[in-house]
Amino acid sequence: MIDIEMVAPSIDEVRRIAIVGTGVIGSGWAAVFAARGYEVTAYVRSRDSELKFQRFLASAWRKIVVRGLAKDPEGWRKVGCVRTIAECVASADYVQESVVEELPLKQAILAEIDEHAPAGVFVGSSTSYIPLSLCRARVRRHPERIAIAHPTLPQWDSFVEVLGATPAHTAWLAELFGPAGVGMEDVIRMRKECHGHVHNAVLNATVTAATGLVRAGMCSPEEMDRALTHM
Repeated sequence: MIDIEMVAPSIDEVRRIAIVGTGVIGSGWAAVFAARGYEVTAYVRSRDSELKFQRFLASAWRKIVVRGLAKDPEGWRKVGCVRTIAECVASADYVQESVVEELPLKQAILAEIDEHAPAGVFVGSSTSYIPLSLCRARVRRHPERIAIAHPTLPQWDSFVEVLGATPAHTAWLAELFGPAGVGMEDVIRMRKECHGHVHNAVLNATVTAATGLVRAGMCSPEEMDRALTHM
C-alpha cells in the first residue's frame, strides 16, 4: 500500500464526474451519476464513438427509470461528451475509468488521466479482475489517488466494491458511493487487493467448483443450475 495521504474533498463538494470508457459499464456509471444529480462528462474518441455511447447510455437510462432512480425519460441527454481525456478530467471532482480489461491499455489510460486530473481527485477503476497495484503501476504523478471502484452492472444492480491506497481512501470511496453520494445500496470496503476482488473471486471459485462437479459426473448441468439458484 502507498502511505502518502492526499487531501480529499468532502463528499458534498463532488459535483463534476468524468467518465473515461463508455461501453456497457461506463454508460451505466454515467446514467447512475446523472440520475443522482451529478454533472457528468464522458470522453469519446470520435463522432461514431459518441453515437455508440449515446445508444448505450439511452439503454442504461431506461433501466434507471424502471428502477425508479429517475423520472425524466430524456434525462440521459444531460451527459456531455468531449474528445480528449485532458478536457474530460481537467475540472472533474471524481473520475471513473471503465475501459476494456486489457492491462497495458488500462495502465496507459490511468497514467494519462493522472497527468491531467487536478490534484486531490480520486480516480476509480471499474476493473473486474486487475489488482490495484497493477492498475497504478505506470502512474507517476499521484499513484495514491488510483483506486478500485468495481460494480456489477450499475444500471441493473446497486453494488460496488471499493479499495483505495489507504484505509482512509477506501472509507472516502465508500462514503461517495453510499447513501450520501451515489446511493448504491451495497458497498463493500475491501481491506486488501486480490485478483478478481471479492465479487469475481467468489464467482470464479463457484464456476470452477460447479464445472468440476458436473464433469466428475456428480450431477447434470441442469441440476447444477437448480442447485445454484438456491444459493
